[in-house]
Amino acid sequence: MNNLQLAQELMHTSLNNFIDSNAPIYAADAAMQNAITGFKNKLAEIKACGDFLATDKKALTQKMLDAKLELASTISTQCKIAIIGMKNAGVDLSSVQFELHNSAYVKMPHAEFVHVVNQNRDLLSNNLATLTPTYFTAQDLTQLDQFIATYGTELANSKALIKAMPAKRAEYRRLIDEVRDIIDNIRVIAKRYKTTNTTFYEQLLDVSTVKQVNVHHTSVQLTIKRSTDGAAIANAAVTFNNSKKQGQTDETGKVTINEIRNGKVTVTVQAAGFQTLVKEVHIEQGKENVFEVTLAA
Repeated sequence: MNNLQLAQELMHTSLNNFIDSNAPIYAADAAMQNAITGFKNKLAEIKACGDFLATDKKALTQKMLDAKLELASTISTQCKIAIIGMKNAGVDLSSVQFELHNSAYVKMPHAEFVHVVNQNRDLLSNNLATLTPTYFTAQDLTQLDQFIATYGTELANSKALIKAMPAKRAEYRRLIDEVRDIIDNIRVIAKRYKTTNTTFYEQLLDVSTVKQVNVHHTSVQLTIKRSTDGAAIANAAVTFNNSKKQGQTDETGKVTINEIRNGKVTVTVQAAGFQTLVKEVHIEQGKENVFEVTLAA
């Protein structure tokens, strides 16, 4: 997510919260109601598309590779045992790529791997009567088929994701353009409140404006409480060790500190009469980074 996309997402969230909290103002305004309904529907489409684009491709690929390794290990072990029984039974193995080491399977391109695995699976199945019960059983065949099916599913998922990505990116850009038009329409309709409810009108213009953000930093809110009864701790000193950013809690036990770098950071919390706490937290860009910390006396 680049700076502009992050700024747009933050604006959409702010505008959505604003119109929800001010619903009574435009409750009888049919035009505004229709525009807001369109805005919310479009946000749902953007979220679904964004969630797809945020799919962890590396994790999905790793799942496929793990399934391949598990299948390779299984068929390698089964073939090592079964080949003894087939040789004893005089089965012709000259036309079959009957690999014995799982590393040989793993190194194969996916298409070749699938072909060899299925070829060997059919060979084992066709000689099941000969191999049972000493070298290969129906239970072994069922287990092998399960691993083949799992690998096929993970491979298909990985391919489908890669194939769908370009179209989803185009869809996301289209949805952003469409929601921008809807927001422009909301701003036009809101002009009728310019004199009757100036505060509402000006605040709507403000929250519907894309503001510049730093994609590498974000704001963090902490609430410090007493561990025994959950009471707020005022005047607690909070320090983010990585950046030396500091703050002090108010009477509600809350403190907000801006421009904290994203990722894992260490925070130190100190308050008179309480044990010092050092805690690691994970800061995510574009998210509401809100944490609750308890201190022991």
